[in-house]
Amino acid sequence: QALLHRIAPASEVAPVGRDHVLYRSFYLIDAPMGRTRTHDHVLGVQDEGRLRALVMRNDLGGALAETNDGLPAYPCTPGGNVQREWAVRFGVNILLYATCTDYKADRAHVETLLRARRWR
Repeated sequence: QALLHRIAPASEVAPVGRDHVLYRSFYLIDAPMGRTRTHDHVLGVQDEGRLRALVMRNDLGGALAETNDGLPAYPCTPGGNVQREWAVRFGVNILLYATCTDYKADRAHVETLLRARRWR
């Protein structure tokens, strides 16, 4: 967060709301998870409604890190492998948002996603 203020001092770092397309760009995510689960939101810098930078304080990189043997490098606490799976899913959402921006915010997608969410 401090680094973002040094790079772009005029930018406001603020929580990214749960209604943001980042939470549904591929997987329906309720909360961002990483190696830890201490924060229930991510922070971002938005410009004209689009995220330009993202700050995740739950150590997403630690959840995705692997040893040379392909095994997890760090434990995910408190949720173990289930938490790691959700971290991977959130990582996929971040990548899709970065490459496809907000096409999932279209009204047709929102209605379909809301119906699917009711089935959970």
